[in-house]
Amino acid sequence: SGAINVNPRVVVSTETDTALSFSGSNQYAMLDGTILPTAFNSPFTLEAWVYPTDAGSHDIIFSQGSGLNRFYIKRSGGNLIWARDGWGSEAEFNCGEVPTSAWSHIALSWNGTGTASCYINGNLTLTTTRTGLSGTLTSPAVVGQYSADLTFPDSTAFAGQIDELKIWNSVRSASQILTSSNTRIDTSDADLLVYFDFNEGSGNTLYNRESGATYATDLTIGGSPSWT
Repeated sequence: SGAINVNPRVVVSTETDTALSFSGSNQYAMLDGTILPTAFNSPFTLEAWVYPTDAGSHDIIFSQGSGLNRFYIKRSGGNLIWARDGWGSEAEFNCGEVPTSAWSHIALSWNGTGTASCYINGNLTLTTTRTGLSGTLTSPAVVGQYSADLTFPDSTAFAGQIDELKIWNSVRSASQILTSSNTRIDTSDADLLVYFDFNEGSGNTLYNRESGATYATDLTIGGSPSWT
């Protein structure tokens, strides 16, 4: 009998639910390209489940870009922080507490005209509006470390587990965010850009499970974080 080839893009309801555990020292998953929409006027929503194991100084959950063309969302001092360059000076925004040693669902929506909203466990925690926007996000896109420099000091590396990363090309409502945080999503949804469910359980690749995805949007795992 021949071997059975399983398409890694297909979400199987019976597969084992796993996550990646990052040590806080030079471990990451990256794409030498972009995942988030790069233009300021392009809306998006980013979601993930996180389980931090320390208070965090600048623990990056997801980042994209370099120089003065960056976006990042991180945990620092126990709080969820996000930032995007392009307002003439760097500005960080505090979304609220994400506790240590517990799973939390985090989400950030950007409407393309200067308003961002943060959600923690389905609750709206911060809305920020800024004007005078400019700039374009560059590559790479990285989970668990600072995209501008993968060899940056360990203070920027995430310590803990990350799971279920989704990015949409639209502003998701509070009810949509709450629903998608706890249920299997439709991977053919027209607004879904990438969906990493972290259920590979082994290997060095995170597959984008969005139904129309190609290998060009998969993430390569570096530094040997552990599967859990």
